[in-house]
Amino acid sequence: MLGIVLIALSPTLNAQTPTDTELWAAGIFQMKMNEHFQIHVEGELRFNNNISSQQLGFTETGLKYTVNNYLAFKGNYRFIAKPNKNNRNRIALDAYFGWRKNTFPLSVKYRLRFQDTKENNTKRKFTYLRNEFTLKYKLSKIVDPYISYEVFYRLNKINQFSTTRVYFGLNWKLNKCMSLSTFYCIQNNVNIINPTKKNILGVLFFYKVVK
Repeated sequence: MLGIVLIALSPTLNAQTPTDTELWAAGIFQMKMNEHFQIHVEGELRFNNNISSQQLGFTETGLKYTVNNYLAFKGNYRFIAKPNKNNRNRIALDAYFGWRKNTFPLSVKYRLRFQDTKENNTKRKFTYLRNEFTLKYKLSKIVDPYISYEVFYRLNKINQFSTTRVYFGLNWKLNKCMSLSTFYCIQNNVNIINPTKKNILGVLFFYKVVK
């Protein structure tokens, strides 16, 4: 645990780290098929260079299986289109472990993700294990704040931590079907000679089919 904390803090000690600001904007459609299965379709655009140019866009489809209130699994496929035509295909397999209690406002969630991405032109592969921990506070009927910490572990015979992310977000309840998530994320690269830092602003719109 101490090692993970040091990895998260060490990039902040370097004042010369190059910094960029990005914007992530997405629309997500969700439909619950039955008690256990839910499908989703997502489209997202990401802008970088201080939100002056489009970095990429992607479409994603996925299926989630909920075992109970504490355990769920999800698989998804993502096609990533980049302006330089070096498009990518990504698959991800997730396992979710959570705890919540109706009489207690704080909930905890842990997500373990195996992620494999392949560049269409170069055939290079980028394979990660991602660990994410989230604390959410049930504040009101309108908005719930949350904080998340995520660390990426690169495989592909590299076998080291590569990226950390810290999210500060708000989940907004618009109505029975629609919700919104807004967040600010600090992303740092680690274990490289010239690390970079990103400030990411996110706006995610959710539409859920309610039967």
